[in-house]
This record gives sequence, C-alpha cells and structure tokens, in this order.
Amino acid sequence: MGCVALALAGAPAARAAELDPSIVENPRTVNMERGSSKRWEALFEQNPGWIPRQLAYIEIHKNDLILSLLAARLLYRGAPWTHRDNDNTNAARWKATSSDVRLAILRALRWHREPVVFALLSTFLAGEDEPALVTSALIDMHLIDPGSTPAWALRLADPRHEAHLPGSANPTVRMRALDYLVETQGVQSPATLQALDWALLHTSGDERNHGIGAIPAKSAPALLGAVILALAAESRGGVLDDQGRLGLVLATSRISGNADRELVQALMDLTVHADRAVASTTASALATGVSWEVAVAVNDLADRASDPKQDPVVREALMSLLMRLYPSFVPDAAGPDSPWTDLAHHQERLQAWETERAVK
Repeated sequence: MGCVALALAGAPAARAAELDPSIVENPRTVNMERGSSKRWEALFEQNPGWIPRQLAYIEIHKNDLILSLLAARLLYRGAPWTHRDNDNTNAARWKATSSDVRLAILRALRWHREPVVFALLSTFLAGEDEPALVTSALIDMHLIDPGSTPAWALRLADPRHEAHLPGSANPTVRMRALDYLVETQGVQSPATLQALDWALLHTSGDERNHGIGAIPAKSAPALLGAVILALAAESRGGVLDDQGRLGLVLATSRISGNADRELVQALMDLTVHADRAVASTTASALATGVSWEVAVAVNDLADRASDPKQDPVVREALMSLLMRLYPSFVPDAAGPDSPWTDLAHHQERLQAWETERAVK
C-alpha cells in the first residue's frame, strides 16, 4: 500500500486531508461506533449481504471518513476478515464477492469528483485487470478529468505501451479501452490509432473483429487496407478461419478512397476466388467503395460471373463490378435475357450519344 501514499502526495493539498493514508493502508485500524463498525466489517466478509445498503449506512453516518473508507476497501487485496488458518476458504467465491464490493464502491465514487479520487483510481488501475472493474474505474476517471483519462485508456488498450497496465493483458479490457478511445477521442486521434493498430494488426479472432467494427465507415483506410492484406494472405495460404472471413467482410465493407496496386490486386483475387460472403463484399467495394489508377485484368472475373452454377448473390456483385470496369463484358457474362445485358446496352447507347454531342 505504500504506492497509495505516493499517489496521494501528488493530489492537491487542499483535498489530501479527505483521504487518510493510515486507514487506506490498514482498514482494521478504523474506530467507529457499533452500527458503522458492523457494516464496515461486513464488507470484508466472504459472503456479505446487501452491499449497497452497507455502503449507504456508512456514508450517512461516517461522511467525514467516507473517501478514506471507500479507498481502503477498493484497494484491499487480503483475505476475508473472518478467515482463520483452519478455514476452508473458497478463493474463487471470495474473489467474486470482493469484486462485487469493489464494483459497488466504484459506483459510489462517481459522486466524488475531487482530484484526489483520480489519484486513487490511478493506483487502482495499476493493479487491476478485471474488465468490469477497469471499465467502471475509467468511467469514474473520465468524470473527474476527461483530458487525462485517454492516456490511461491507451495504457490498457496497447500492451506494447512502455507504461502498459496489468489490464492490458486481458483482451476484454483492451477492447473496452479501445471503445472508450474511439468514443471520446475519435478514430483519427494518435491514441486511438495506436490502439487500433494493436487490435487490427497484432491480434486475431474476436479482438481483431471488434477493432475493425469500432471503425466507422470511410475512416482509417490505411489500417483497414493493412488488415485486408493480412487476411487476404491467410486466404491465399488456406488458413483463413471463420473469424478471419468475418474480419474480411467487416474491413472491406468499411474501406473507401483511393487504393494502391497491392490492395486492388488483393481485392480482385478475393473477388475471383473467395467464398460467397467475402467475394460479394469485395466486389461491392471495388464497384462502389474504392477508387484506383491501376490496370486490372477482368477475364477471370468475367469467367466467374458467367458461370450459371455460381451463387446468385456473387453473380450480382460481379455484374455490378463488370459494369464499372468493362460494360462490354457484361452481355456475354450475363446472357441475352438478363437485365444486366439491357443495362449494358443502355449504357453503350448513352456513351455513343455523349460522343456524338461532343463531336457536334
């Protein structure tokens, strides 16, 4: 608990008197009347009842000590007070119970916006990795100092950070910290981009897909392009799993703007060879979402589009892409009775009419 005193020393002197380091370091030393003492001790039992009621009673009757008491229980990491050497204490149950108590304390701390509470919560995050508790602490910190909290969120979102916190080892904590950064700082802030770089390019499965899903459409194209290339390589290598396919669909549906040669070639390859979900999404992105200035071959694309056994959803997406690239390929690919053929002929007549007007 020695770090607590150091954290408190950094708080403004006018508020430091509200938090007694001796109580925080040794919760057993508190002297209170019987009613408050019973409820205080109940918070350290293995099976406490009515936790919010116990806290409310203490706050009403010991308001002058409430911050010290809340801090002491929040940072307590010992065994239940009723524990004896010969007790068969259930460690998992005690951890769950203690988490419930600390979560209630974090909610109670939202009524206290003093800077000294920010210092207390900073000390708490330095030793906590449980997602619900970390998230609640971040909310409390944001209410006190929204300008300083993103730096702490980044230390939770990116385990590569030189000052990363214990919670950064937990994927759920990282995802929630990323959500906080996206919501409060936007996608283009340096902190958010660093957290997204970790989530998209250094993780897999749910965490990677969560990071992709956190990006609004038409944002962070460089990161989206990088993750598409990585997943496309997995697809070519035959190691792309279901989570990877979902990641490709999510990333491709969000990308926009100008694409370089490597990305265009990867998207075209996926359009020609990938399964229904990926191919239809990449074809739609190439048809409407991205632009490029490189030559592309469409023979394989037209062959897949002309296959009558091809999935109808994929064929529709491929026809849309062919209409953008080479409308002249559409009639052969779609067949004489297809609406796509009629649309291709109509476009040809429009183009001829525009050419005639330009000549005149």
